[in-house]
Amino acid sequence: MSTILIVEARFYPHLNDMLLEGARNAIEVAGHKHETITVPGALELPAAISLAAKSDASAPSSLWVS
Repeated sequence: MSTILIVEARFYPHLNDMLLEGARNAIEVAGHKHETITVPGALELPAAISLAAKSDASAPSSLWVS
């Protein structure tokens, strides 16, 4: 079982909510866990992913960007 990291930049909250719901459901149905990080904008996505990947051994093993 993997932990999937979902990193989102909330520009259109109603669309983000729908995308997050679908992504979370798909991840759970596949038998995995997930964590979500929200950043202020699209330019912060790479930095958030990089920091999460370098953080520690318990960091999510897979990354998903929405």
